[in-house]
Amino acid sequence: MSDQKRSVAILTSGGDCAGMNAAVATAVKMALYRGCNTYVVREGYEGLVKGNGDAELGGQADANAKYLNDIPLSYNCGDFFRLGDFDGGDSSLSHRYIVQIGWDDVRGWSQMGGTLIGTARCKEFREREGRRKAAYNLIRNGIDSLVVCGGDGSLTGADILRTEWPELVAELRDIGKITDKQAERFIHLHIAGLVGSIDNDLTCTELTIGASTALQRICESLNSISSTASSHSRAFVVEVMGRHCGWLALMAGIASGADYVFIPERPPPDDWRHDLKEKLLKTREQGKRKSIVVVAEGAIDCELEPITSDMVATELRDLHLDTRVTTLGHTQRGGSPDANDRILATLQAIDALEALMEDAPGKPSYIIGITQGRVKRLPLRESIAHNNLLPEAIKEKRFSDAMKLRGKEFHDGIKTFLYNSIQMDGEALSDEPLTIGIMHVGAPAGGINAAARTAVRFCLHHGHTPLLIQNGFKGLIKGQIDKAKWLRVDSWASSGGSELGINRLLPDTDFSGILSEARHNYAPFRIPMIVLPATLSNNLPLNEGITLTRMDEDLNEKASSVYKASFISDIFGKEGGEIFDSRYERLSHQLQGDTPSPLDRVEASRLAVKCCEFLEKHAGSACAWDPPSAMITIRQGEIQITPVAQMVEHADFAYRRGDEKWWSACEQYVDIISGRLSI
Repeated sequence: MSDQKRSVAILTSGGDCAGMNAAVATAVKMALYRGCNTYVVREGYEGLVKGNGDAELGGQADANAKYLNDIPLSYNCGDFFRLGDFDGGDSSLSHRYIVQIGWDDVRGWSQMGGTLIGTARCKEFREREGRRKAAYNLIRNGIDSLVVCGGDGSLTGADILRTEWPELVAELRDIGKITDKQAERFIHLHIAGLVGSIDNDLTCTELTIGASTALQRICESLNSISSTASSHSRAFVVEVMGRHCGWLALMAGIASGADYVFIPERPPPDDWRHDLKEKLLKTREQGKRKSIVVVAEGAIDCELEPITSDMVATELRDLHLDTRVTTLGHTQRGGSPDANDRILATLQAIDALEALMEDAPGKPSYIIGITQGRVKRLPLRESIAHNNLLPEAIKEKRFSDAMKLRGKEFHDGIKTFLYNSIQMDGEALSDEPLTIGIMHVGAPAGGINAAARTAVRFCLHHGHTPLLIQNGFKGLIKGQIDKAKWLRVDSWASSGGSELGINRLLPDTDFSGILSEARHNYAPFRIPMIVLPATLSNNLPLNEGITLTRMDEDLNEKASSVYKASFISDIFGKEGGEIFDSRYERLSHQLQGDTPSPLDRVEASRLAVKCCEFLEKHAGSACAWDPPSAMITIRQGEIQITPVAQMVEHADFAYRRGDEKWWSACEQYVDIISGRLSI
């Protein structure tokens, strides 16, 4: 079989999600790059069961197509998928479910929502006879490798198909559907899985394809709801998806500044009705004009009884609040994928093809996930089994186990939300109240207001005094310092720019001796200090792309002193002739403005909590803590506190970046996916 050219099919199954098209397009391109014949399967497992009937095998290449690895770049099916003309028209593809596809056929797919190749839940595939039909259709089309993008049910179906494959092949040979030669040729089925789920409900991976965009859709709706709620002094109860997983509800609550959330993994107290009313009344007493409660569709109480949005609304109306209920529904699935989902789907699809190429009999099937900030292969069967432990834990009321299965980031999210919610009378305060200064320095970056908001709320929860320093170091020198109150920062969760004011002004004399190093000579500086990195250039040393940052562009304004973007645009315009023209656009400060992404807000808030905990831990004796000044960093997905001196050691000040580019491996992927290699 090693001498045979591999044939790869890609399908999407189960519920659709943003990022599926990016995954399909990347898998197609990587398969072609690896010299494989490449197919897509329409309508998920249903298309695999139906096959192509009596239709002619193989695709018809574009007569004028270029070739990649001796394979045509187009099979004339791109418009068929983009237009969605599956069941009508004159297309010869309308009754075929397994379609050969080329490089040019998937151009432009990555930014499109949903799944262009269709998806469906197939009852017939759940039966062995249906899976035997699927096996026959794969063999009939010469396909020996399968990439499946879907949720846990879809991936379980793929694993069952692979497990039964030798028996299915033998049965097809015995009944004369395939020849002995075909049975020998297709004795093994290679499978790789991509997790597509807006709920982010697979416990073995930190983020699933589609979850980031779904959170974006929810927060866009909450931003719109928030303005009308404030105008009319209303309460809104917003129901979001998440039958067994509260990730969307929890993260939306943090990112939007909601007052209360209901999730299945951590039910509210037994007296949740009283707790809800008390907390919302307290926010109104603080002067807040609106109340937002986010309810996951699978929310339950401690006795596993459902908590519905209507039940919550009834309690709010008892407070004489003008209350509305909004169910976001399928708007959470739709729309163009955000940058995070496009990147995640692309990187995981690349590794899925690599896993297929390295697969062999005896090896497990893999799903491609992300753990500790790295794309990682996870054994499919064990991952699904581990995921099934969570609903079992909830069913048995082992909610602490359910929280552990969700992982540390989910647990941190709970803490972050609680710190941002209203403080109730009688809550424990710190034995050593501190005065903590908060300021923004440098240039604006998405999420810095959310970080400041969380820091203020953390301080108030623990009995500390938060001071807001206006206009960076300039304001610190001039004494532009105000004591923060709970309500003042309430709207900062989703606001862009810098609510504190920000500038690049730094002391111009012996700056290296300021604050941190001057402690030896000036006692008031002998206090804990910590920096939360915030820059859209993602260029700070010892950091691996926290969501307060964005990856450096492949070509930015400082990539070359000669080959500037305008110069390259002129070259393209000249060489394009009558085929195309070219324009140059510099985004510049647009990158710093507008509303921060939800994940920026969530990560900013989470890191702000860690910063405040560091200050609490190291306050007191001037010599009792180490490091004396620090920066919070993320390395291999883990939050670490790094001394400022160590950060300086790893800085390349000439080029304003760290001495190690953790993302440099992505450069090769850009070349492959853009078609610059082997064409």
